[in-house]
Amino acid sequence: MRMSRPLTFELTKPTANILAVPNNGRHKAKSKPRLTLSILFDNSDALLNIQEDSDSIDATFSSMNIAAFVKGVEDVRLGKGDYNMSGLGRDGKENDIWFWWQPRR
Repeated sequence: MRMSRPLTFELTKPTANILAVPNNGRHKAKSKPRLTLSILFDNSDALLNIQEDSDSIDATFSSMNIAAFVKGVEDVRLGKGDYNMSGLGRDGKENDIWFWWQPRR
């Protein structure tokens, strides 16, 4: 298995207005100051492994699943959203990332 070089992004804390957009019942929006993305080049189409610690989220995608993440980010940039992508973590449990549009100003 070959892994991409991780890319780390420093994130700004979302405003209360942005965090108010997600309304998904028991699931609450989470925000961390750092996001690290990696791609695992293997045959696991559905890999979406997410690890959290106190100040970061590390997400590893399969080479097939990264396209859904890129599309979600692009959709948010274009004002689209309200859907999720799913994948299986290394522990076999399903993980989700939700994409919500930005609030109108």
